[in-house]
Amino acid sequence: MYCVLLLRTLRQIIRGETTRVQLLITMTFQQQNSLPSLPVPDLDETLRAYYKSVEIFLNEEQRKKTKLAIRKYRNSKHVNDANLALKRRASERRNWLEEWWYDGYLEIRAPLVPFLSIGAIHPRAQPMPDGFQLLRAAEVIYQMATIWLSLRRETYPVTKSRGVPWDMNQYYVLFNSNRIPQRRKDVLYRPFRLEREGKCPSHVTVISAGHLWAVETLDESGQLLSPDAIYQQLATVHRISQETPHSYPLPSLTAGNRDHWADLRNHVMSISKQNSQNMVKVEEGIFCLSLTNRVWSDEDVDNQLLHYCIAGDSAMNWADKTFTIHIHKDSRMTSQSDHSNTDAIAPLDVMNITTKNFKDTIWVPKNVPSPKPEYLSFDVDDKTKKAIVHCQKKFQEAADTIKVTKIVSKSYGNDHFRSLKIYGDTVVQMALQLAFKKSHGMIAPAYETASTRKFFHGRTETVRACTSELKELVEDIVTKNNTVSDCQIKLFKKAYDAHNVLMSRAMEQQGIDRHLLGIRKTIEEFGKGCSPQLAEPELYTDSAWKLSGGDGNFKLSTSFVGYDSTGAFGYVAAMVLDGYGVFYKINKRSITLVATSYKQSGFTNLEKFAKNVQWAFERYAPLLPHPNSRI
Repeated sequence: MYCVLLLRTLRQIIRGETTRVQLLITMTFQQQNSLPSLPVPDLDETLRAYYKSVEIFLNEEQRKKTKLAIRKYRNSKHVNDANLALKRRASERRNWLEEWWYDGYLEIRAPLVPFLSIGAIHPRAQPMPDGFQLLRAAEVIYQMATIWLSLRRETYPVTKSRGVPWDMNQYYVLFNSNRIPQRRKDVLYRPFRLEREGKCPSHVTVISAGHLWAVETLDESGQLLSPDAIYQQLATVHRISQETPHSYPLPSLTAGNRDHWADLRNHVMSISKQNSQNMVKVEEGIFCLSLTNRVWSDEDVDNQLLHYCIAGDSAMNWADKTFTIHIHKDSRMTSQSDHSNTDAIAPLDVMNITTKNFKDTIWVPKNVPSPKPEYLSFDVDDKTKKAIVHCQKKFQEAADTIKVTKIVSKSYGNDHFRSLKIYGDTVVQMALQLAFKKSHGMIAPAYETASTRKFFHGRTETVRACTSELKELVEDIVTKNNTVSDCQIKLFKKAYDAHNVLMSRAMEQQGIDRHLLGIRKTIEEFGKGCSPQLAEPELYTDSAWKLSGGDGNFKLSTSFVGYDSTGAFGYVAAMVLDGYGVFYKINKRSITLVATSYKQSGFTNLEKFAKNVQWAFERYAPLLPHPNSRI
């Protein structure tokens, strides 16, 4: 089969369809089975690292209790048996964490929007004159379908880090996927197939004025339709939908509580055979594209768009799809992605490729033959209508709690960091902790994602980014205000090095949180059917567990989203009521951050925190190493 794929790639290069000669060497999913399995860390090392991560949040009495809880944990027969069972599981499965990790997402009953989804804006999609919206939408569908087809044909390039291939499973499940609501735990529906594996749906689900459509991307011979042919379909979709906007848009149901939506989905599908068939059609589309009627004012536009992504209009997202792209009336582009199926980097990557390939000029679509778009009609009864109204009301109430702001620091960027031979991501993490200390007079338990994609089906590990070294630095800076000293330069280096060690270990799956989760889940499985139930180890109920961020209690939830200066940036809502979410990209000469909090928090102050982030970058400037030195 790979010989066939190789010949196809050669033909594509000859025709000028690709210049990625590396594709001749490695097909997209060729190396999956040769990736290392996910390892289980050493328990003693995990517990040592855990105590180091929590002691900075504790007083002396709490430290004594936590040391005792850790000692009991280490000596517990149940824990040691569970750790051995975890190692057996790791020897029998390529990824011992995968099933539990998905369960962690799929068992959440809270609405996906606005609390759990990834929102992003796409700066390369600049506003255009009236009437350009459908042209941009046609471009997006064409470019996305091109990527989808390259994955089907296994010609999409393998992600590598320092020459090491990374797992590509998140790209395999990226398209055609949908999170199906079920009572207690949702399921992921993934009908995507490689060409050598068989057929898969080739339409895009389109939302317009609350109506649902299927827009085809391939012709009868299986070749990609031109942007002109896609435009012709969208023109029909837009014209018919705008004539009579839907009073009860079905997509709003996907914004509801998951158990509630599970019951309603079953009800809607039971009303008629047409409903059942069209529900499947919606859910198996390549992705979802939404044509909105929004025109945005230039004033504070990025913050408006950021809020809209996940807190704008429940009728314009099919929240269960892995991602929905919004093309607004003024041709700006935003997106909403489900976090359970993939991490943020995969959908943002393909969207960045899409916007890079936009035409430079306004184009005039040709009147070419095109398949008719399929209108996905649903019979909606009174029960469903009432549910839609209820979901819209509850969504708006939740959306109104979200605060979000963009922060741009021009103190430095990737060019500057490279010249100093330092990691910009580490400096950003240090700045966030300094900003929190300046804002609230205390340090914060901080979560940063580290990719574990060097392993089979790897997702992420937690970097507990607030270290004792960083605590010492930020306390010294805040206490001494603007005084810069040699001591602070040394403290900066110690904190910088400490973070880099944590990140390096986390990327090797040698962190803390996933291992402790694995032991906890194994003990839970031991206890199934037992009477009385096995008691949960004291480590998980000790005050240090939550004070340091355990069970999703990180006051700073953060993630780095790349280096594309003009590419997408976005966010996920803050992890806790009295905390911030901060997501950032490092541009060539600046840093773009998106910070979010909740309006009802009596603790956070987003405006003050954002101002202090700027201050923190400036305050660190004299502590950075000189050019041509290595920190």
